[in-house]
Amino acid sequence: MGKLKTLGEVTGLRPAAKIAADSARHSVDTFKRIRGLFASNDKTPAPPDYTEDTLPSDKFRQARSHYQMTDTDLLRAQANTYRQFQLYFWLTITALVLIGINFFYGVPLSGTLLLLSIFMISAALTFKAGFTNWIVRTRKIGVTPIAYLTSGDLFPVKYSSEEE
Repeated sequence: MGKLKTLGEVTGLRPAAKIAADSARHSVDTFKRIRGLFASNDKTPAPPDYTEDTLPSDKFRQARSHYQMTDTDLLRAQANTYRQFQLYFWLTITALVLIGINFFYGVPLSGTLLLLSIFMISAALTFKAGFTNWIVRTRKIGVTPIAYLTSGDLFPVKYSSEEE
């Protein structure tokens, strides 16, 4: 004869208890990861002090050496902001087109307001990604967004050399 089964196996309580324990363990691990995202990192050094007459390019060099950023780190930051810009730019364009379609076909206002909020958020994130990419490309910190807008160089570049 075969092996006798325990009461937990017969009733299904043992597998259910194992599933519950695994789920609880995964939930705790996920919570710890999420909490770690928002925890302060005391290892990050304070930013360097700048004087009023420090040039933006000198500020960039000081910050780069202070945070020990390599050329690879800067290229990675530039590529990431390029990708962010592309994502948010096309999301902005899509939301704008859908808003136009909603107005043309007379869709209820609630749908248009949702699209309008998506448009405004994605437009702000598009601007942030483009501005950050421009800062890394021009190697200048402490410039205003007006300098970015008046430069005419609004669309980011994935990679560029440091000599530019």
